[in-house]
Amino acid sequence: MRNKTVTLLALAAFLAASGPAWAGGQAPAVKPPGQNVVIGARAFLAYREITLHLRDGSVVFGRLLGADAGSVRVLRDGPDLDVPFRDIKKAVIKREGRPSAGFLPGLTAGLYLGFGLLAGAFKNPGNYMPDHDFDHGCATAAYLYYGFIGAAFGAAGGGLGSLLAAGERQQAFEFPDAPEGLGAARESFLRYLSGERPPARVHLLVQGGSVDPRVGRALEGSFDIPGASYRYSYRDASRFSLLRSIELSYSLKTRLRPGLRLSFTGEPASTVSFGDDVYNWTSVAQDFRATCVHAVCSYELLRPASARGAKWSVGLGAGAASVRLSRASSVWIGAEYLEDRVDVKKTLASAVAFTALRFRLNDVLSAGLAADYTYIPGVDVPALPGAGLPVLKTGLGNLSVGFVIGYHF
Repeated sequence: MRNKTVTLLALAAFLAASGPAWAGGQAPAVKPPGQNVVIGARAFLAYREITLHLRDGSVVFGRLLGADAGSVRVLRDGPDLDVPFRDIKKAVIKREGRPSAGFLPGLTAGLYLGFGLLAGAFKNPGNYMPDHDFDHGCATAAYLYYGFIGAAFGAAGGGLGSLLAAGERQQAFEFPDAPEGLGAARESFLRYLSGERPPARVHLLVQGGSVDPRVGRALEGSFDIPGASYRYSYRDASRFSLLRSIELSYSLKTRLRPGLRLSFTGEPASTVSFGDDVYNWTSVAQDFRATCVHAVCSYELLRPASARGAKWSVGLGAGAASVRLSRASSVWIGAEYLEDRVDVKKTLASAVAFTALRFRLNDVLSAGLAADYTYIPGVDVPALPGAGLPVLKTGLGNLSVGFVIGYHF
């Protein structure tokens, strides 16, 4: 009985010394800067390797025990060492990876790529989803097939993301000589020990959504056939672009992000046909492809204090667009058949305005709503005399409203 009592007292003493870090592992390991107290429990912080590069050229290596407003405590083979911040030039902390942190970003990427490849969305110029119209008997089997293969891609992506996140990570902190810079670096260091992740600097944003087919509408409204008894319009795909744009940006300041944006603003191929009761028939097919490269800069109008809050940003960009607009006509007048084709290929100045409302899902992944308008100046499309189409000035810009997925590093 006495042995049990001694054991319980020893255990209670250990838990009291370890504090909240042993009890849950979620309490901050570092108190707010300014309190002259050594912080952090050995059970929590001693597993982090730390290397301190001092201003005199020497290097201190050991296990991190804690820190206060004035110094960093390191566990070594000998006695614990308190190193003042003013003597530190650089600190490098090694931490173990968390496989769970990479699962959701990997799962998202796997599902996105899987469904895009299955649907063939990446095979057409604007990356549009197909406009499937399954009959009642095949719909269930088709949806099950898409769901099964998509889930397999998602599982593979989640596994790969977990594997990549499982490796060791290093976090480095530079401590300038100037008092102002030293104070800011010290607070950043202390916040990191308390569990706050440093803000991401590199951002990869993938945008998709429903596109207003302005160029296609221009064809549909540009001509008519007098006396036609029917009119028929058709598009090769839906209006939903799975990959409207890719943007890579860097946080130059807290709210300011310059970068590059690659956009695919073409539209699904479309056809307009007219006919009458005496077998006179006219059809015009149009194909519009456009790839834009813009230098962009976005500014966060809404930036919450919490890392998980919503962020609203707006941006502008300027660059160039490589465009190709083709129209081909087929005309039957009784037994006579006529064909004609015109092409416009140009590289034009272009601009883009965009906005996004994003929500942070974890340290790496965000998702939300996005919209953009890409401006490309109009071009003169040559006439198709057989179809009755004159020379037309056609604007090539269009609008998209949809989603955005972000990866932040």
